[in-house]
Amino acid sequence: MGSVSALAPTPPRTQGSRLGVLAFVLAAVAALLTSAVAGVLAFQIGSGADLDLLTESNLRGLTPVRDLVVWAEVAFWLGTLLGIAGIILAIIAIVRRSGRGWGTGALVLGIAGPVIFGGICTLLFMFGASTQT
Repeated sequence: MGSVSALAPTPPRTQGSRLGVLAFVLAAVAALLTSAVAGVLAFQIGSGADLDLLTESNLRGLTPVRDLVVWAEVAFWLGTLLGIAGIILAIIAIVRRSGRGWGTGALVLGIAGPVIFGGICTLLFMFGASTQT
């Protein structure tokens, strides 16, 4: 007869947690760093925009701060790309068991990123707008 150890199931390979950590770093940069940068820009946009001309259908009030609006837009798209990459890597890390905890955290942070970004930008835009006299 053969050996008994040949019939025993092999334990799953545990890989390093690098993939999960990378996913978490990408999601954190997307959700927190780009939100902070865009929030500062949103405050400056709110304090420098001509609120009398700014309506839902007419954005001429943003003309004095158009360079800041472009940088806020860059932060938005950079955060979007990094967040999507973080979510994809998080799913791969969870499935491969390569940093499953980090991957789960990255997935949660990546999904919450747009809410964090929108909340910070809206709040700081309103704070900036309230500084106008």
